[in-house]
Amino acid sequence: MATSKSAAVICEIIDIITSHSSDYNAIYKAIAEARKEKNKPTIIRLRTTIGYGSKQQGTHGVHGSR
Repeated sequence: MATSKSAAVICEIIDIITSHSSDYNAIYKAIAEARKEKNKPTIIRLRTTIGYGSKQQGTHGVHGSR
């Protein structure tokens, strides 16, 4: 879990950093952790690799740009 100094007062921030968005175990754990916080809102931030699994993974080329 990562929190920034200013956000720590306002809300809890949980970072999920994974190569793809189907890391259901990490997402489940983040939701379970978020439910424990009762005094302030929680943001779950999911960071993935664009185009995971394609030949152009990690580039804007996965959008079909010319």
